[in-house]
Amino acid sequence: MAAELTAAAEKRRHPDLIDRIADGNTVTTAEQLVAWVKEKNHPVLEMGPMVPKSARAEEPAAEVIAKAEAIVEAAIAKQPAKDAEVKPAVAEPPQSTPVLKLLKRSQRKSPNYQ
Repeated sequence: MAAELTAAAEKRRHPDLIDRIADGNTVTTAEQLVAWVKEKNHPVLEMGPMVPKSARAEEPAAEVIAKAEAIVEAAIAKQPAKDAEVKPAVAEPPQSTPVLKLLKRSQRKSPNYQ
C-alpha cells in the first residue's frame, strides 16, 4: 500500500507526502507532534483551526448585548405613538352571511350533528 500511495503522491507532484505523515512510530505525544509538524513544514500549519462551531469562542457578551439593545431601540422607534389609534390590518369578518346561515341549518339537520 505504501508503494501505491507514494506513486499517487508523486503523480500529483507531492513526492514527500509519505514523509509528512506522522504515526505512532514518529511521535507519541501532542508536543512531539507539534515539533514534528514544524520540522516537516507540514501543510497543516497553513490551515485554520479544526474546532467544531459549538466549541468556538462566541462574541464577547458586551458586544452581543449592545447589538440586542440596538435592535430593540430600533423596533421601539418604529412603533406608532400610544396615543394614535391602531387600526387592525385585516377587516373583521362578518358575523353572519347567507352561506354561514345555510351551513348552520344543514349542520342542525345532519344526523352526524351533535
